[in-house]
Amino acid sequence: MQSFIKRCVCASLCMFCILCMLLLSLPVPRAEAEARTVSSADALAVALYERETTIEVQAAPVDTMLSEVLCVYPLLGFIFKGYEGAIHGDTISMTMEYRDDAFLPVLSVDTVEAFEAVVTEAAIASSEELHIMMPDSMRNTDFGSVFDHVFSSSVLARTMLSAFSWEIWSNSYTEMLYMSLTIQYSVEHDKLIRYKQRAEEEAIRLAGSLFYEGAEDVVMALLAHDALVNRCTYSQEGYREENHSAYGALCNRSAVCEGYAEAYQLLMDIAGVDCLYAEGVAGESHAWNILFIDGAYYHVDTTWDDPVGDDGIDRLTHDYFLLSDTQLAQTHTWNRDAYPVANATLWDAPSAKEQLAQSGGNHRFTVEYTPKCDDGSLQAYEQQMADLLHRQKPPSTSAQTTTEHEIIQSTTGTEQDTSSADTAVETTASHGQSVSSTEETTSATINTTAAEQHRGVSKGALYLVWGILIVFVLGILYAKYIH
Repeated sequence: MQSFIKRCVCASLCMFCILCMLLLSLPVPRAEAEARTVSSADALAVALYERETTIEVQAAPVDTMLSEVLCVYPLLGFIFKGYEGAIHGDTISMTMEYRDDAFLPVLSVDTVEAFEAVVTEAAIASSEELHIMMPDSMRNTDFGSVFDHVFSSSVLARTMLSAFSWEIWSNSYTEMLYMSLTIQYSVEHDKLIRYKQRAEEEAIRLAGSLFYEGAEDVVMALLAHDALVNRCTYSQEGYREENHSAYGALCNRSAVCEGYAEAYQLLMDIAGVDCLYAEGVAGESHAWNILFIDGAYYHVDTTWDDPVGDDGIDRLTHDYFLLSDTQLAQTHTWNRDAYPVANATLWDAPSAKEQLAQSGGNHRFTVEYTPKCDDGSLQAYEQQMADLLHRQKPPSTSAQTTTEHEIIQSTTGTEQDTSSADTAVETTASHGQSVSSTEETTSATINTTAAEQHRGVSKGALYLVWGILIVFVLGILYAKYIH
């Protein structure tokens, strides 16, 4: 009897495995969500916002509705990627495709100057992602040069900057360009904010003891130069992230050339003197500054004016203060196309010292500068972005909406194409550009209804149950009569 039972079990298992293999080889339709039917642009906007996978709409006005939705609610253009449609009479059933991106406020600009302003403000707030919309007329803008100018003009925007990349595209529904900008930093967000705030606070405190009412720009440039060289020592230790920032030079009093240049630029910003962060080579990768004083540009290298003598003592020099291109080119090389020409001879170190001496004493020290990175400024920016996002969301009538990511650092980015026109895509990574074009294809799909799909799944389960019972009976008959 036991032998008979064992044979039954073994035979059943063998037959069951064979049947399972056969069943698994058969295609079983998958269940999909029921299509949402929409009849207005607002309803379509809500469906896109909630990332509905299947949408049914009247075929005739679908492109018009999409155009209206993407114009009124620009943030939807950053998550909607395209659709495939199947026409059934007067209705088109659209299978939607979305990008897996968070909803971010879309910053709209219409000039390069406005573009630079929103990127600078976002980078000062340490944003990591931006979504920017601009007119098609800005298509030929050299955004690589624009970003270089942004990060060389604002020290608080470039602090701990590691890399940045962007993507630009357009679609057939709007006459706009869409940009997704990603900014990477070498430290995590909270630490980056702390570095910026402490550096700005220390720079304001130092400037309050240096700059006096009525001081000429060249005098403030000299005062900041000497103060920085006297308080900071060139770091000889291994890599430390803070040594590459204004925080290292001003708060730790130890930095490499990046820290010297950023600290000097921050002091000049507080003084109201235009100052750029410049990069090049001086034996090795190097950074210094370019000042704009009395209508002309001059080079200032505080690092090289802070040499350490053979006796190990730091010295204050002015060999690299207010130099022209020709003078600096004797020891430095740089991309001259990326920076303004510095060929003025109105000021130099001796004339700046003479101007300072003529100013006399009994000065009233003052600083007219509004902090850009204090808690109040950062909170105001975050609230501004939150309000903008709220205004750009479609009026949701659904009880269940997609979970949104909180805005902590950034503003905007992603991709879009549609199923009825060509879409141009341009992808650019820091300091380089590559352009490719993608054509949109129109495809018709024969869709089974949701009910049919569910029935297909139910049938598959029923086949499996009946198969198990049949195999078990066959196993018993096999074991009893054949063996």
